[in-house]
This record gives sequence, structure tokens and C-alpha cells, in this order.
Amino acid sequence: MKALPVGTGGTFLCVVFAFALGFGMSAWATPKPRDQALRELSQAPATIQPQSPATVEIRQDILAREEAHSPWSLGLFVQFFEPGGLGSQRGGSEYQLNQLKPTSMFRLEGRWYLDSVTKASATWLPQVTAQASYSSQDVNLTTATGFRYQHTRLSTLLTSTGFRLGLRPKGWPTLEPAVGLGLGQALNFQTSKSDSATFSKSNSYWSMTAALRWFLLGQWSMEMQLESRSPFASTAKVDVQHTNLMIGVNWGRGQ
Repeated sequence: MKALPVGTGGTFLCVVFAFALGFGMSAWATPKPRDQALRELSQAPATIQPQSPATVEIRQDILAREEAHSPWSLGLFVQFFEPGGLGSQRGGSEYQLNQLKPTSMFRLEGRWYLDSVTKASATWLPQVTAQASYSSQDVNLTTATGFRYQHTRLSTLLTSTGFRLGLRPKGWPTLEPAVGLGLGQALNFQTSKSDSATFSKSNSYWSMTAALRWFLLGQWSMEMQLESRSPFASTAKVDVQHTNLMIGVNWGRGQ
């Protein structure tokens, strides 16, 4: 094998060194994919390249932070409730339900936040709500004829769904006042050792609600609600037209 001249070998080494140096400089000057994606995100939207995997990764990170809050919330409330109106026996005679004493009623409420609308002064938050309330108490009822039923229990179940509109002012991000309308069903059922004092009657009602929510820490908040109910259809003369003040706690910011 014929050896290369000294000059030719030196020239070859110089060419290889120059090529390696140029390749290294170009590699060093080329930004990393993540840095390139950040640069693209900081530029005008028209220059962003959605095909870049790193850009998609950054976008997903940003969306994950923006959607850290769940779109729903769950609350537990307590209110004072007093059944009213008339209850009926199996024989057809009636007695007054408003002889009963007020009782505490627990309420479980779920809330689903729809797409919010952000304005200069506040963020508007439309919501769909669902509630269920229950109370039960031992009672001694006296009929219109003077007969007294002892050892009976009257239970009341309220269920409703509705729409609520809340807002979070820009200057007070920890507060959320809201107003709402709802449609509900009331069920009063009484159990007794005497079959004639056992009954179950239902009633439909509209409800109006004013609420104030105060965010404490993270997903937790306290809330006060003032609800007024008005019956519109009934299979018994059971009155649920009461205005109740409720207080409770919520988990979930919604937006």
C-alpha cells in the first residue's frame, strides 16, 4: 500500500478537524426542543408550530395547571326546618302538621360549573345544581277530633335541581355571591304503630336561592344560603313555603 504524502495527510486532518468543529458549533447553536417550544409560545400565535412535540408538551403542562381545579363542588349544609300544612289519615280525616316543632335538616348539594365568562370587573360562573335534604323527628299528633297518636315519626325528604349564576369579583377573588332558581319535590311520610296514622304525601315546589361563598384554603370554602320555597302542585295540603337560612362547607372551587 502506497503511503500518502505528508502534505496530503496534513490537509486531510485539517479538513476533518474543520468539519468536526463546524458540526459542533452548529449543534451548540441549535436550541434544545423545549427551549425552542418556549420561544414559540412567547411569539405571536401565527408563528407557533403545533407540530412540535415539545410545544405540545408545554401546552399540556399549561393546560394542566389551568385545569387544576375540578369543574364541580360538593357541599354539606344544615338548616332549621318546620313542616307545615295538613296531613291526612287513611280514614280521610286531617290534622295540622304545624303542631310539630322545628328540626334540623341536613342537605347534600352537588354543583357543576359550566363555561365561565370573564369580564373586566368579574368572572361570571353559570352552574347546575342538585340537592337532597332530609329530616326526621318523633312526634305526638292530635287529630281534629281530639284523638292523639303517640310514638309516631314524621320524615321529610326534599330533592331539587336548579340553575345558579355566581360571580367572582376581580378585587375579591375569595368571594362568590350567587342567585339561583330551582324545581323540587317534597315528600312527607309518617310511620306509626297505628296503620291509620301512616301516610306518604308529596308536593312540588319552586325555589329561589341567594348564596354567598367564601373560599378558605385550597378547595375548601364556607357558604351561607337563603332559600325560599313555593309549592305549585300537591297531592296533599303539605306546605313547604318556608324561607330557610343554611350554612355549610364545600369542597371544590369549580373554576
